[in-house]
Amino acid sequence: MLKKVFIGLLIVLLPVFIFAINETIDKNHWSYNDIKGLVDAGVITIPLIKDTLTRAEAVEYIKNGVNNILYAQSKIKASSSSDTEVKEYIRKLYDLVKAYQTDMLKTGEKLDSIIETIGDLKVKKQEIEKKQELLLNRMGLRINGETSAYMTDVLMFGNKFMSAGEPAKRYRPITQYIDLKFSLHSTKELYAEATFRLENLFGGFWGSQDIYGLRRFFVQGEYPISFILGDYQGKLTPLTLWAVDDERPYEAKVFADKREMNKKELYLIDNSWPLTGGKLHTIVSLFDTVDLNLLFLGARLGEAGKSNYKAYDPSSGVFIPVTYKHDQYLLAGRFASDFATKGLITLGGNFSQIKDAKDTGKDASDYDAPVLDNQVMSLDTELNISDGLFKAKAELAKSLYSADAAQGRLWQYIAPDGTAQNTHQYVVDSAVLAQAEVNYYNTKLTGKYRNVREKFTAYAAQTRIYDERNNEMYLTQNSTWNISAKPPSYEIGGRIYPFTKYNSAINPSYTGIALLPYNVLGYPMYENNTSPYGDATPNRQGFSVILSGDYGDDIKVEPYVKYESATEIYPSVKDCPRVFTVIEGGGKFSIWQIALYGSYKMEDTNNNTKNSVAFTSYVIDLGLQYEIIKKKLLAYTGYKHIEFNGYDFVMLPGGTWGLPDIPFDWVIDSIGLGVEYKIAKPATLGISFTTTNLEDMYVVTKDKASIIGRPTGYKMSFENSYAVQELDVKININF
Repeated sequence: MLKKVFIGLLIVLLPVFIFAINETIDKNHWSYNDIKGLVDAGVITIPLIKDTLTRAEAVEYIKNGVNNILYAQSKIKASSSSDTEVKEYIRKLYDLVKAYQTDMLKTGEKLDSIIETIGDLKVKKQEIEKKQELLLNRMGLRINGETSAYMTDVLMFGNKFMSAGEPAKRYRPITQYIDLKFSLHSTKELYAEATFRLENLFGGFWGSQDIYGLRRFFVQGEYPISFILGDYQGKLTPLTLWAVDDERPYEAKVFADKREMNKKELYLIDNSWPLTGGKLHTIVSLFDTVDLNLLFLGARLGEAGKSNYKAYDPSSGVFIPVTYKHDQYLLAGRFASDFATKGLITLGGNFSQIKDAKDTGKDASDYDAPVLDNQVMSLDTELNISDGLFKAKAELAKSLYSADAAQGRLWQYIAPDGTAQNTHQYVVDSAVLAQAEVNYYNTKLTGKYRNVREKFTAYAAQTRIYDERNNEMYLTQNSTWNISAKPPSYEIGGRIYPFTKYNSAINPSYTGIALLPYNVLGYPMYENNTSPYGDATPNRQGFSVILSGDYGDDIKVEPYVKYESATEIYPSVKDCPRVFTVIEGGGKFSIWQIALYGSYKMEDTNNNTKNSVAFTSYVIDLGLQYEIIKKKLLAYTGYKHIEFNGYDFVMLPGGTWGLPDIPFDWVIDSIGLGVEYKIAKPATLGISFTTTNLEDMYVVTKDKASIIGRPTGYKMSFENSYAVQELDVKININF
């Protein structure tokens, strides 16, 4: 009888078991949402691209998250912004393991051990947080920081110096610093942080070359209206407030490290400007259904009588400090809402303004000086379908510019064609950007269109973080940021080094719109002639298409292909606008502990006229990395080849303006190698060496002899070519 009952129950319940095995978990199921949250946070490293999962597939995701949280907790720390988030990840995994424990047992997992370990993590995390909260309530003040030491040995030699009657040049700044970060929690919501730098130049004595001072300070409140007062990072959109950085995909580590070190020093992070002022952020609920996201920024860009940067003076032919006649301020803001569509459609509005405060000045003669005003307004929208499967966004902007915004005052406006007129009106123009993106099975296809008019002027989005005008055509590991210089700069102990390419200030011009020569910072025409000022580059219309992917796990392949076509709206040569074409490709291949990566870029500028604009550049980047000891000892090498020739109008390094009748024919080859060793978890030692040869290949032709001032057949390499060797040593310790 008992046997019959058991068989009967089995017949009844068997379909239930079968259904459970094949149960489909859709986007409305709590476990799908928890798995997706863990994937987005980087705790689960398997991409989630399906809208539904089977129970067996869910188990694979859960197992991946368990392995990561138990054996690679550093991955969680890297993707978490707070201890609270880590605690939430542990809770979600615990709930998932309990819910799918039967399925996990079928795969041979030691479930008791997993649940016990994750449970311990939950308890330990709670205990640690209680102790931290108790400690903060008792003391509130913590001190941690970073210490680094850098040695850079740069040797420059070659025909360039010999022809000028100069010896080879050697620069060897050796510095060390400690950044002490004082952080204070008076409550959970209120936080303050100050970074105080102590810096020493090797070779000084008794404090003769020591540098010290306050580097960064802010107070932050996490209330219904959150705020930051002091130093903060600020950005809005590519057409309003944006720090322009040239894109160099898959650049070799030995070269990229130098760039990143200096960007970190100046807080040039993620296309944001380091600003000093205040920021407010809040979310307002309308009708209990619609959330309105509000952001307000305010910053002081300059003080009357002081200078933040240098600008080219055509009359003297040199770069001179730009002294502010008035106090200068930046005001910006944004509102955005998805109108209760859960991120499907987002609409936003943006505003940014750089304006002088009239009647401020160093002395009486400055009070009546011209008052600058540059405003930009934009509307943007974003469409997000199927959690990023398809994205589309667009931005429409309008700019207003006046070199003297005082009411009723006349100022001289110089048009792109060189004509001048006196006006009391603002110069007005527009720009539009549109982009669409498709993500499917780790493959991304992106298309972009832009039309930025020639008078569109948005200096807060057209100021580059690199200034190429007054520098060598070479990037080095600069020494540390000298906080004693006013303003802070790369003048080390009063010594000026020739590699100060970096710019951490927004630079508006009093001499006109951004299109005109010298009103914006110089750029490397041989690396980025099409979009030197990012998406806001004035006088450009065109489109680009990018195809990229990320495939594999143990063997990883990341291909990348780009095509871009753009043209001038207002032609530099009458009736002959310049046309820009970019073809770029590259990628990364990783296997075991080896990574090989690189890219190729061809950029052509032409206006289809004989003996006028015809400029082409080629850039090849190659890099190789090998983890000799996993996560401990890394060896790397890299090669960069730059070749450019032809004729163009664009500003060149050194502050010269290249007219179409002056030819260029350069080849730059760099090769380097390095080793990076993690002495301990917080300490890293790095040593690298690079050698670069820069050669002017042009031979003077008969028709150019009088223009260049050299006889026919003269090789420009006799006076322009040079070489650079650089040895870098750095050690960094976090505490």
